[in-house]
Amino acid sequence: MQVCIAGAGFAGLATGIALAGKGFQVEVYERADEGGELFAGVVLSPNGIVAADLLGEALGRRLRELGEANPADVAYPMVDHRGRVLSAQPPGDLVAQWGAPLQTIFRDDAHEALRHAALEAGVKIVTGRSVTGFSQDHAGVTVRLDDGVAAADVLADVLVGADGAYSTVREQLLGDGPPRFCGYSSVRGVLTDPAVFAEYRRAYPIGAMCGGRGVHICMAVLPGERLYWSAVIKSKPGEWPGKDAPTAKADLLERLSGWIEPVRRMITATDPGVLVALDIVDRDPRPPWSGGRVVLVGDAAHPMTPALGQGINTSFEDAVVLASCLAGLSGCVSDGAVADTAEAFAAYEAERVPRCAKVVKQSRMIANMATVSNPVGAWLRDRSMTMVSRMFDPDAANRMLYAYRPR
Repeated sequence: MQVCIAGAGFAGLATGIALAGKGFQVEVYERADEGGELFAGVVLSPNGIVAADLLGEALGRRLRELGEANPADVAYPMVDHRGRVLSAQPPGDLVAQWGAPLQTIFRDDAHEALRHAALEAGVKIVTGRSVTGFSQDHAGVTVRLDDGVAAADVLADVLVGADGAYSTVREQLLGDGPPRFCGYSSVRGVLTDPAVFAEYRRAYPIGAMCGGRGVHICMAVLPGERLYWSAVIKSKPGEWPGKDAPTAKADLLERLSGWIEPVRRMITATDPGVLVALDIVDRDPRPPWSGGRVVLVGDAAHPMTPALGQGINTSFEDAVVLASCLAGLSGCVSDGAVADTAEAFAAYEAERVPRCAKVVKQSRMIANMATVSNPVGAWLRDRSMTMVSRMFDPDAANRMLYAYRPR
């Protein structure tokens, strides 16, 4: 049975690994050519790492080796823009509680680990070719490819759309328009200056969150004496992505006038050449995520804000569940076709839509609260954070995210 996947990001590669592990023949098509680093960090939480273990023990082990795990007894504090601590409670032993650590990984290291695992599993990865459309009938799905010079078609039994929040596959399949702009943008970078890194780490050993009016910054230590940071800024659509990198850096520093020195020095010392600015979007997750022989995973199905760091983690969960549904309901592969693709996709959606709806809505709520620009609203937010931290039960707060196990 032949499966074609649009997109070689985390969702596409994870789905390829999961399907290849069930005996499917998998080809992944990615519009970008290989090469070129994206300086960013990614968060892998216990639920995501457990899902990676289900994709393959070697992959789960490799991701653990590459990451910077949060120590059980060291807090990841939330502070206001003047440095006043609003909340600072150590996470506890997440491995004992949820089966895996919470850790930050350099994005390109994590992606290369998945790419290596996909190739080891027998997945064919083709770069420089984008999926531009499809047609389907009882015999299969014809996937249209374009390399910028000429178009070509490939025939598959199933097409998986893993081509991101602005998915071409989704647009043709569902026609429900672009994702929803959330009202804020993100400017992200990685600090590599060793002196500034050491100074920052004396103040915040594993990182911190820092919030002000209309701006919220998450910072996390990466392996190799690097510090990843992401500033979420209340904005109009296209405002920050439309700036060149030096302008974005200068404008961000201006917005952070009066903020604590570790944050300002971190951004000042970051090479503008590694900055990335993006508008943040999401969708209300609701079915369908499929039609005929075509199905969606990852951001193509359920884009979400980065507030909970669950985008990649939930895409790993998608991959495990989709592969299990296809393999379990087909029973076996006969003449290159799934016995009942619609039934398999319905089972996948029944498992994943309710789960992702909770994560998307909670992520949206937290991001909206973090980027409040009204001075009274920001004051109330900070006061509530201080009060809640005194009664905070980390086990209860983490259960919704970390206790999930793909069926």
